[in-house]
Amino acid sequence: MANGCCKNELCVKRETQLRLSRLREELLTNFNTLLIDRIRFLEQTINRLSVISTSPAKTSLP
Repeated sequence: MANGCCKNELCVKRETQLRLSRLREELLTNFNTLLIDRIRFLEQTINRLSVISTSPAKTSLP
């Protein structure tokens, strides 16, 4: 293991690569989640603006 239990250099490199691979996967998952959240937020904003722009204009009485 890369935490010091494994003394074999090849073993250490392999464990390090596995840890880096897991970290990359976690970062990609987090990035994708943030991206999906941002897209949903933008869709909601567009829908709200669409509703506002199609609402009849209020007229003020003299």
